[in-house]
Amino acid sequence: LIDPLSKVAPLNYYGYTKSEAEKIVLNYKNSKIIRTSWLYGPVGKNFFLTIFKLLKNKEINKSINIVNDQIGCPTSSNSLSNACWASLEKTNIPTILHWTDLGSSSWYDFAYTIKKILQDKNLIKSPRQIEPIRSDNFFTEAERPYYSLLDCCETYESLNLKANHWTFELNMVVNQFIEGNESI
Repeated sequence: LIDPLSKVAPLNYYGYTKSEAEKIVLNYKNSKIIRTSWLYGPVGKNFFLTIFKLLKNKEINKSINIVNDQIGCPTSSNSLSNACWASLEKTNIPTILHWTDLGSSSWYDFAYTIKKILQDKNLIKSPRQIEPIRSDNFFTEAERPYYSLLDCCETYESLNLKANHWTFELNMVVNQFIEGNESI
């Protein structure tokens, strides 16, 4: 079983607030916590849409620098929502679950795959280059983990859900994005 508190070691204030919120949620009967990583989807503000906008922006002629030494797993909002629904329908499952799509990726790999799929679907032509850089060459106020894969095996089994590889889910999200934005 996932030990809810021993594995929590926030590196930044955002992580600390998530940890504190989990402690509060655990005080409520029948509550569930689903931890995820690198969440993206066809709407809102997320990495996929940011990369799409950067690739489409012809006014900026320089390459896009993306860190290649932070490893995690992109997770589509579609697959996470399926896990959320399944957790509501099941009884006798752990209070804390981990859900991500399958596989692993660096942020650079994720961005490069987004670019490739968008090119294959003719959504971008002559896009900007994506260049890999190390985290210490990318300024951010928040410290980020270098390795943030979650062990989701117990969740897949408890919910009786099959996860898809993150590249499969990314293709589905791009298709949803196209359907929702016919003017692109």
